[in-house]
Amino acid sequence: MLRVGFVHEYHEGWLGGLNYFRNLLSAIERLPGRSIEAVVFAGSSLPEHHVNGLSNTEVVRSSLLNPGTPRSFARRLLKRVSARDLALEWLLRRHGIAVLSHSGYLGSGGRIPAIGWIPDFQFLHLQDFFQPDELKRRIAQSRDVCRFCECVLLSSHDAQGDLKNFSPACAEKSRVLQFVADVSFDERKPSGLELQQRYGFTGDYLLVTNQFWAHKNHNVIIEALRVLRARGRKVTVLATGHTHDHRQPQYFDSLMRAAKDSRVDDCFRVLGVLPREDLLGLMRDAVALLNPSLFEGWSTVVEEAKSLGKRIILSDIAVHREQAPRDGLYFPARDAEALAGAMEEAMAAVDRVQAARMMEEARELLPQRRRAFAQNYQEIVMEVASAGPAR
Repeated sequence: MLRVGFVHEYHEGWLGGLNYFRNLLSAIERLPGRSIEAVVFAGSSLPEHHVNGLSNTEVVRSSLLNPGTPRSFARRLLKRVSARDLALEWLLRRHGIAVLSHSGYLGSGGRIPAIGWIPDFQFLHLQDFFQPDELKRRIAQSRDVCRFCECVLLSSHDAQGDLKNFSPACAEKSRVLQFVADVSFDERKPSGLELQQRYGFTGDYLLVTNQFWAHKNHNVIIEALRVLRARGRKVTVLATGHTHDHRQPQYFDSLMRAAKDSRVDDCFRVLGVLPREDLLGLMRDAVALLNPSLFEGWSTVVEEAKSLGKRIILSDIAVHREQAPRDGLYFPARDAEALAGAMEEAMAAVDRVQAARMMEEARELLPQRRRAFAQNYQEIVMEVASAGPAR
């Protein structure tokens, strides 16, 4: 069986990336008659909870991947001198890895072909959200992926269109891999009542599960709640996710001030990062999910809504249209009035019988969708392995 290596090192945005890899690794593990197996490489000092839940995938721990150590310093020095990541290549070859995936590249003369991944091109569309140094770094990293990887993965055709503008020469070796969110339908606990008691809310609610990053556009929710309150309507929105945006550290505090100034802080309830089972329970019982994001590569939230069979209210951006969730309610991303109308519509259309039917249909479709995702990825891996490393 052909072995595919994934190298994981901690960085900002890990939580979203980890969910992506959990989805991919789970899909690979469940693919009938598969020809590939995944191996995750992680630093020996990486906290255990960062690799928990990676399906039944083999995890190799190595001090070579620990940041700030003599071994990692020697690795970087050797890479700089040789223009090739010889230390990492040695580790991968020692474990029989035939293809490196989603983890950069080995450099000039590397003997293991690499599949690069560019999650999105937000750095081109929303440049004001980045500090100049980070913007330059992201552009340089993406250009290196295009230059040194034998194949470049995009999560949507929308992103592939961006790639054609960013690096026309790279487009020919790009492939689109639209991931499918893996959710557990066996999670019957905690119950809705337990969740209400644990997090201090009652009644129907909408749920937004994005990290509190500026481009996720939580502020339009605050404004929509203000519009609804002016109409005499009170709608509860529960929000989960990390509250720190390293690009705009003051964003969360300013958002909370806006909620208080608009007198909707009692409607907009921030729960932070939750255990997975609690998050799934909140998704299960929500009237609808929310994703007002200004930009996405391929939204995990939308995919989770599709896999769970939940209705979702989402910004009218190209990639959300490409994802095409069932019964999605679209609104212009910066239009709070339109969002308020969509929220009212969703709350007024509550039908628990229909909601249960949609969840059951999603349960039946998920194995087929997950299998197609894994098969697409396997075909890409086999193609790259057959072609071998570029010289």
